[in-house]
Amino acid sequence: MKRWLPHPLLTPALTVIWLLLNNSMAPGQIVLGLLLGWAIPGFTLIFWPEQVRIAKPLSLVRFTGFFLYDVLVSNVIV
Repeated sequence: MKRWLPHPLLTPALTVIWLLLNNSMAPGQIVLGLLLGWAIPGFTLIFWPEQVRIAKPLSLVRFTGFFLYDVLVSNVIV
């Protein structure tokens, strides 16, 4: 399993980032995002051999909320 999906948390994250950057939920963009989300961790495995672990998930949620709030405030100001 690790050979085919070396970083299972990174694949959906890269897919979501791809879809947000393209601002599209077209089936082709979803498939391309999934392919990129699968291929990028595979190609970079020699640089990042350990499994991705989220040590403090609550801190990650708090940081994400803080980041989204800052993005919203900066867009309103601009």
